[in-house]
Amino acid sequence: MRAFIYKQLWPSAWDREGLSPTNKIIVCLIIAASILFVIETEPAIREGSSLFFVYAELFFTTVFSIEYVLRVWAAGENEKYRGLIGRLRFMRTRTALLDLIAVLPAYVSFITTDAYILRLFRLLRILRLAKLGRYSASLTRVVTALSQCWRELVISLCFAVLLLLFGSLALYFAERGAQPDDFGSIPRTLWWAIATVSPLSSGPVHPITPVGMIISSFLAILGVGTVALPAGILAGSFKQAFENRTASDP
Repeated sequence: MRAFIYKQLWPSAWDREGLSPTNKIIVCLIIAASILFVIETEPAIREGSSLFFVYAELFFTTVFSIEYVLRVWAAGENEKYRGLIGRLRFMRTRTALLDLIAVLPAYVSFITTDAYILRLFRLLRILRLAKLGRYSASLTRVVTALSQCWRELVISLCFAVLLLLFGSLALYFAERGAQPDDFGSIPRTLWWAIATVSPLSSGPVHPITPVGMIISSFLAILGVGTVALPAGILAGSFKQAFENRTASDP
């Protein structure tokens, strides 16, 4: 029985093309639960069907709880996770923790009435979508590609933050006297700088002093390259992951 459940729940253990019937059902339930979570945020729909959403969440929580328990039990088919110590080792893995987080919101609602905590844990329901990663080889390769270039991405992010910070600081000193309402503080100027180097629109606000216009021009030009840098890093990493996959295919 344990071997059968292991084969049904672990995509890597399924010896046929595609997903097992059980995993196909789980994928459909994850998508359905996520759609209901999004719909539930609309007050007009939630107020008229509150009981339906309660029963639906209870159903999804029960199913995903059973899946979690069965997954922990069936993990013993893998030598690395056999015995009590092995099961505990499995429960500390990223996928097992994600499964646990996916079922926590409903249980938290039974032990607390704090509105802020309940809202926070309800937001965690959307993490159920992350469970889909184990069912897709393509998503797995995307995660692998991201893990291989995360240092470069962090460096490019740090460079972008420094550019925005120093640019905002310079604009603040250049424009605060002429436009105190729009550039009267560094946070306000920082928001304008972010809107300048991103697809966001800063609206009618723009520097009017000569120094401010020069600074904003350099910020806009450098910002284009800063935004494009992570895209180039990701493209190179994805290309490498695709070439590695092609080379490993028979």
